[in-house]
Amino acid sequence: MEKFWRAAIGIAGLGAVAFFVFYSLYNQWLSLPIFPVLTQEQAFILMLAFLGFTFLSLITGVVGWLFHRPHRESEDASLHRLEQAWDEVNYIDCEKLIGPDVNRAARALDLTSLYWRNGYISKSTLIERHGRTFCELFRQLDSCNKIVPGFEKLKKHCRDFLPALVRETYEQVKAQIKE
Repeated sequence: MEKFWRAAIGIAGLGAVAFFVFYSLYNQWLSLPIFPVLTQEQAFILMLAFLGFTFLSLITGVVGWLFHRPHRESEDASLHRLEQAWDEVNYIDCEKLIGPDVNRAARALDLTSLYWRNGYISKSTLIERHGRTFCELFRQLDSCNKIVPGFEKLKKHCRDFLPALVRETYEQVKAQIKE
């Protein structure tokens, strides 16, 4: 049982505790031997009290879970993660495609777009650090209509590595750096 609680709290936090208490009480509630000896009015009041307390405990658990959630990482940590994504990213030569290079470049573009959209790093910092490289890599991938080595079964072309979010971010970055 201790392993269960550690896993539940580790995964879902206080929400798991609240749900487990609710489920345990609710699951065995109607089989209590007290109901046959109570009047209908007493049973009704008891049920209302039980449901009220159960609801309050569930709300308390949800509120505790909401306040216990981890906070967003700092801009420095986000910038470090982004720099790691850009490490070893090479320019793409459509005549000499290398599958891992295309994949690595696409991941860096995707992460940069995600940070751009969600504001994990200021847009001015993103443009300063990777704006021109972002635009150049995007154009290299977008203009290459060849199947990427290693992705032949999927028939995945370079353009297929550029989801809508990256395309949208490219237009915004391009407008900001005025290429």
